[in-house]
Amino acid sequence: MAPPMPSPKLKVRDAPGFVFPPAAGIGRLILRRRLAMRRVSWMLGLAAMLLLITAHASAAALPKQQTVGSIYAWGVNANGQLGNGSTNYSPNPTVLPNLPSVIAVAAAGDHTLALQSNGAVWAWGSNSVGQLGSGTTTNSLAPVQVSGLTGVVAIAGGETDSFALTSNGTVWAWGNNATGQLGNSTTASSLDPVQVTSLTGVVAVAASDGFGLALTQQRIPYRRIVEAMALTPK
Repeated sequence: MAPPMPSPKLKVRDAPGFVFPPAAGIGRLILRRRLAMRRVSWMLGLAAMLLLITAHASAAALPKQQTVGSIYAWGVNANGQLGNGSTNYSPNPTVLPNLPSVIAVAAAGDHTLALQSNGAVWAWGSNSVGQLGSGTTTNSLAPVQVSGLTGVVAIAGGETDSFALTSNGTVWAWGNNATGQLGNSTTASSLDPVQVTSLTGVVAVAASDGFGLALTQQRIPYRRIVEAMALTPK
């Protein structure tokens, strides 16, 4: 009578380099269950760690403490983009009066944007296609508040358009829209902010000549994390 064939060794794939001895019958069943529980525990632990890292990255997207200061501007001023009440060029930095608590500033084509700590946006300079968001096309030598915007956390200026990111992750745009750079499914320019369509969860915004950019934070569903980490025996 031929001797019984030895049971194959069961490898633990979540513990590299460790091999369990052969098991049979009820002992093998218990061993498999223990290994399955260990694998699930390992996956859940790593998934939780990844979720904590994601949450930390999300919280760090906006600084806890923001620097509040004054704006200084210099250089060309043909359209009042220095915001000093004139169109005179300035070879030296000059402070912009009457605009306190500024936390961010953006220089665009011939206009300028500023963001205050209360989430209000101000603009000045050229306004040929409504890039100041004031509801008109009149240039402004001094800051005017962009209408209809609250809770703004970031700003960006294009050549003749402007963008704002709000605390709820939506993006708003105004000004020139000849190439669809306002992202509202039209090519009609807007004198007031319009919401960029199909964008949520945005954490950063940028603009250039004729286009806008938005960075979103990708959130991986918990189930997908577990499935991606699941290890099946070969």
